[in-house]
Amino acid sequence: MRLFAITLMITALLPTLGMAECNGRDLRATLSETEAAELDAFRAKTPFGTGNRWVARRGAQEIQIVGTMHLNDPRWPEIVARIRPALKGAELLMIEMTDDEQARMKRAMSQDPSRAFITQGPTLPDRMSDVDWQRLSDAMAKRGMPSFMVAKTQPWFLSLMLGIPACVLSQGEAGQNGLDKRLIEIAQETGIPSVGLERHEDLFAIFTEQSIDAQLRLLLASLPMAEQSDDQFATVVARYFDQDNAGAWAMADIIAQRGGGIPDAELDAMMNDLRERLLDRRNAMWMDKILPRTERHIFIAVGALHLMGEAGLLHALQQAGYQIERLPF
Repeated sequence: MRLFAITLMITALLPTLGMAECNGRDLRATLSETEAAELDAFRAKTPFGTGNRWVARRGAQEIQIVGTMHLNDPRWPEIVARIRPALKGAELLMIEMTDDEQARMKRAMSQDPSRAFITQGPTLPDRMSDVDWQRLSDAMAKRGMPSFMVAKTQPWFLSLMLGIPACVLSQGEAGQNGLDKRLIEIAQETGIPSVGLERHEDLFAIFTEQSIDAQLRLLLASLPMAEQSDDQFATVVARYFDQDNAGAWAMADIIAQRGGGIPDAELDAMMNDLRERLLDRRNAMWMDKILPRTERHIFIAVGALHLMGEAGLLHALQQAGYQIERLPF
């Protein structure tokens, strides 16, 4: 997803972040038998829960689909070499958000601070207990954000930042040299047109439709996990290269459960809401742009989590009459 791009854009407003090395550990090794069984059960019931590269065929049309990760990794050259021929044979590349749209998003954020900051009404310290405010301040200080700025930042954005280790944020623009960026560059070099699947206005609307209090509740649920952000990040990356997208989502749920402090039923409701807003709803909007395309050879590159599940792109294409086949990644 392009959520990481939003994070980097707003961190441009922060004091300089110190360089840090990512030393997280894969938390899969810490799963209890019960947690491992929970993860396996979720994967088993999730359509297209594994696999990062697919092809969908219907009639004369062929759509290549690749699940991406938006960060740099030394394994990309080998993967790109395998994918390149399919992309170079495409008539169209469909991505989450074009460079032009990202530029418009950056301008909108700089011109309208209320998109990410609290510009009127109570600030966060007024809405939180002293203990929770101190925990939040400490967690954000490690990410280069001083408390006076944290106090006036909307909770949805702080939740994003808490999930990204400071070592990643310190990479700046270099952190965006992920698989999708490399595929876009190939398309530009070969003259393949690119179109975006969403506008930045739609993405901001999804984040800001909740009240500040609802956003704050989700932020508080994220706080116990902030100290493990390096480990969570390492776990997500490992799951991605194992092509286990359902497992990545299930791991996030399990880690949240470990945090405690929020009843299981309320936490489940939060996770379901998060998935509906950030994955399912966006997938439905994207399908409205994918299905009308008449090009015979299309290449789609989107965040890997968008491929899985009943509301995932692959299942939606299957429901629309496409034959789905998994390809080597």
